[in-house]
Amino acid sequence: MGDNNDGMELFHADGRHILAVDNEYVNLGIFHGNRASGEPESADDIRKSKAGHGVTVAEISRANGKWSIVKDSPFNRRVTADTKIETTGPARGHDLMKTAADGAGRRLREPGTTAGAAGPHGGRTSLARRTSTVTS
Repeated sequence: MGDNNDGMELFHADGRHILAVDNEYVNLGIFHGNRASGEPESADDIRKSKAGHGVTVAEISRANGKWSIVKDSPFNRRVTADTKIETTGPARGHDLMKTAADGAGRRLREPGTTAGAAGPHGGRTSLARRTSTVTS
């Protein structure tokens, strides 16, 4: 899981409940509270900070009045600063998607996601709701 949720969306797909949670930024003093400076001091610290940004996606279910995560769901994932993302749908391979790094136009130039705002009028989770379908 990440840090500092500023938005959530609940998707429904074929009777399943998929929760997407935006993790906008990390509290360095908490993430690196083991450091005297409260700041990242090593490559591992940087990787830890990057992993705290992004989007958490989890299938949830309700039983006996309690919600819980479906632990073996194919929908469960984290999208972080280091997640490689491929384009799909009509944009895949379009001339406007082609770059020097990917002449086929199938992969985003920069991987992952960081420091994005969410909410009902913009951001990662609501954009996903407006433009995507949940797939495994």
